Amino acid sequence: MAAIPFENLDVLLGRGIRLDLASVTAKLVTARRGGYCFEHGTLFQAALRALGIAATAHAARVLLVAPRPRRRAPTCS
Repeated sequence: MAAIPFENLDVLLGRGIRLDLASVTAKLVTARRGGYCFEHGTLFQAALRALGIAATAHAARVLLVAPRPRRRAPTCS
């Protein structure tokens, strides 16, 4: 995080995010900019693979959903 911080300016400005390794390397390493989570993952996966470590990419999403109200169980009288 100290070397390549999180940055989502391109997302907020409506710019597309390119995830090919050349584009990610140009942005995060060459241009010394921060990156979006998928850009970090792409670069980290490439670094692991360069070290001979088998790395598999996974994607996840945070869903902010309001909790459903709990229904009370019927009571017997």
